[in-house]
Amino acid sequence: MHSELKKWEETSKENQYWDSVKMRKIQEKEAKLMIKWLKKLNRGNYRITEVGCGNGYLGLKICEFLTEENKEFSYCLTDLVPECIEKAKKTFADFNKKEDVDFKQLNVYEIDKLLGANSQDIMISTGFASAATYKDAVPAVARSLKKDGILICDFINHFSPGVFLRNIPKSISRLTRNKKYANDASSKYYHFGRIGIKSYFEKYDLELLGIKYVGLSRNPIVAIFKKMR
Repeated sequence: MHSELKKWEETSKENQYWDSVKMRKIQEKEAKLMIKWLKKLNRGNYRITEVGCGNGYLGLKICEFLTEENKEFSYCLTDLVPECIEKAKKTFADFNKKEDVDFKQLNVYEIDKLLGANSQDIMISTGFASAATYKDAVPAVARSLKKDGILICDFINHFSPGVFLRNIPKSISRLTRNKKYANDASSKYYHFGRIGIKSYFEKYDLELLGIKYVGLSRNPIVAIFKKMR
């Protein structure tokens, strides 16, 4: 865990803990989409765990909505990086229902052991290539969800202009990634297009219910899954 923590501490610092004005604008767009999906679920009590909370801003937007709608909820913000947890706590400093919010340091690769198998109702994970979408993390995340549990997460949109044009040869090579890595258990990759996402998550009983693109200039793709059994 130490090497993983060090890597993500450095990455988080390089990305200003995902707390720039630009990042918050994207998080607001993602939150609006996720809120629409959460409303459609029409749950009596929304028990949500966020995996890789970063600055906590997306979670705040969702909690503000649930409060405005007078919904019963609990929201747990988790991250591997302690600085992100502290940043998220500051983001929630003025939130008036702190008793419904919790913060935990958590390694996504051990999430089913730390939170318990078949224990989670709704899980949310963002960050473009969000923690819950890492190839080796998906099985643990799936094991954490109850039957009919919901996972909402985002992915890099490799074919948006901002990403595709930055490295055209590499972008073109991704067109064949789905076929190349589909049956390669040793690879850490799978294709971040609709077909690749659907195919990989189905291996772990996660049915793709919907997928949306947030913004055209760069990122991300947001998807919603349901645990089938």
